[in-house]
Amino acid sequence: MHEKYIVSPPNAYLLFTLLSFVKKDFYLFLLFSDYNEGKHGGITGS
Repeated sequence: MHEKYIVSPPNAYLLFTLLSFVKKDFYLFLLFSDYNEGKHGGITGS
């Protein structure tokens, strides 16, 4: 019952858009932190 509700088209679409937004922000965050590391020497020291 729960599985059917979760997989229903409107919820799947909502989940997809939410994930794409989160992924975009995550990639932007990664790019930003990589830029900062390149600029300031970085925490990882890569």
